[in-house]
Amino acid sequence: MTKQTNAVAPWNPTMSLPAAALQDAGLGNENVRTEDQLIPRLVLLQAMSPEVTKGTERYVDGAQPGLIMNSITTECFGAVYCANLDFTVEYTVWRKRQLGGGLYGTFDSEQQARETLIADPNVKPEDYDIQETHNHLLMLLDENGEIKSPVLCQMNSSKLKTSRQWNSMPQIREAARFASIWTLSTKPAKAPNGAVYYTYGIEFAGYAPDDLYAGLKKAYEDLGLAKN
Repeated sequence: MTKQTNAVAPWNPTMSLPAAALQDAGLGNENVRTEDQLIPRLVLLQAMSPEVTKGTERYVDGAQPGLIMNSITTECFGAVYCANLDFTVEYTVWRKRQLGGGLYGTFDSEQQARETLIADPNVKPEDYDIQETHNHLLMLLDENGEIKSPVLCQMNSSKLKTSRQWNSMPQIREAARFASIWTLSTKPAKAPNGAVYYTYGIEFAGYAPDDLYAGLKKAYEDLGLAKN
């Protein structure tokens, strides 16, 4: 009688994408729409982030406070070129940390968030905090200025100052929002209690040349961001 086993035979697939497969890019994904894909978030790592703490389930090798991490690929970097495609505001309701924390929901306005809490018989509104959150949808670029992928950069609390500064820059207001290229980085700051934390830094890097601008405009339209 043959003994059944679930063991997988050893196999070492190549880690480099073969040229033939690269030529067939897109096959099998014809029905995958933009809305069927997750847009990764940028995570600004802090000293208490689980990704930088060895022994935690979410620890990421190479992650350090002050680095920016892609939430899906876990790639970490100190700075990156990007174009700012779109901006929205939402209000996030969190249960107070001392009561266990946890996300209650997100809303289009602070008033809507408060009214929902008041109308919910299962919660006490005073047990929750409402946090204004600025969402910047970015298109990351590589060191050669080539388009990489869209990411969501969320700014709240102390990061709102950077967000408002970005929205006020003349380079982002005088033409299409995504016509300007920026360097997104991090910088240390001090809390009132003296603790060091990291916030975002932005610097104007230049304007997108015609070919890059065309690619950014197409991405803007493909993501359904065009306002009629």
